[in-house]
Amino acid sequence: MKTVVISGANRGIGLGFCKHYLSTNWRVIALSRIKPEIEVSNKITEKQKSNFHHLAIDLLSEASINSSLEKIEGISQSVDLIINNAGVAEHENFGQWTQQAFLNSFTVNTIAPALLTQALSSLLTNNAKVIQLTSGLASIEQNLGPLENFDSYSMSKVAVNMLSKRLSAKLLDREIIVCSISPGRVKTTMGGDEAPTSVSQAVNDITNTIENLTISQSGNFYDELGNIIPW
Repeated sequence: MKTVVISGANRGIGLGFCKHYLSTNWRVIALSRIKPEIEVSNKITEKQKSNFHHLAIDLLSEASINSSLEKIEGISQSVDLIINNAGVAEHENFGQWTQQAFLNSFTVNTIAPALLTQALSSLLTNNAKVIQLTSGLASIEQNLGPLENFDSYSMSKVAVNMLSKRLSAKLLDREIIVCSISPGRVKTTMGGDEAPTSVSQAVNDITNTIENLTISQSGNFYDELGNIIPW
């Protein structure tokens, strides 16, 4: 049985990933501060519930991230896929920027994926995949919405794209694929009700893209359909 580790798994796209991989007979290890209610959902079978494992994690804490290795080893001896999905968006306009907002953005959106991937690297199988959920706002070339208040978020996602590039080289000898994928604008707490894409559609598109990734694509920045996004 294949194993996926998903951060930010209690709601939105993260919870959607949990449901998807349970439905395709994966072992799902869900990382979040708040426990998802998926185990008591009547939308998954008893067998799927037995394949679902929640671990509480504080992505603002290096110790909490590092302790996840031992906990995950108690569930599975190997990991085939990490989806670094957890993220925060601090909405501050220029002129009202604060150090704390930038620190929160970078700690959760960039540093946590780096430390979590490092902590779990010994469990990754050869040919495993590591996916950072990023954003089209991270494209420096496109520079989308420069007058909007997503500045610290956008900057942190640029940094997580660099993380993918650096990790792709570090893990190449094990043929581990590392990519950044933007889900587009999705109907979540962050994306808002007016977003054009449902969680289920976004998850379907992204998981298809993940499934079809090859080692030659490692280190790149894609949209949900697998199209290259310019850096």
